[in-house]
Amino acid sequence: MTGPAAIVRQFLEAFFRGDIEKASAMVSDDFSFRAALMQNTGDKRAYFAGAREKSRFTRAFRVLRQWEE
Repeated sequence: MTGPAAIVRQFLEAFFRGDIEKASAMVSDDFSFRAALMQNTGDKRAYFAGAREKSRFTRAFRVLRQWEE
């Protein structure tokens, strides 16, 4: 399976298993992210700083629904 949905799943799998290098390589240098406790605008390094430690808090994840257009 290819396409945006597959790429998102690959990113999440890499991130949550602690493969931060792979996850980081999958996003552009100017990517932005917004969540309830975090906002990152255009700084990939800032987002991934400490990501390995943060990813250890998650034992598993599952995607309940995923749409792709």
